[in-house]
Amino acid sequence: MKNTKGEIDKTVTKMQQTNEEFNKSIEILTKKSEITNELNTVKIPAKVDGAGSIEGHIDETDKKEGTQ
Repeated sequence: MKNTKGEIDKTVTKMQQTNEEFNKSIEILTKKSEITNELNTVKIPAKVDGAGSIEGHIDETDKKEGTQ
């Protein structure tokens, strides 16, 4: 039982150091860019007619394929 507390302290300290390095590694690996509250969206040009209705842009390809 000689030096048991010292050995436990060393083990705990070593584990803490390992965990800190692990957490830093995970942050570096998973962080690709700044976190924002914006969504990646497609913006469709829209125009407002005289009655206040909004009409989105639908190109000729969409009309032929039957999508809107």
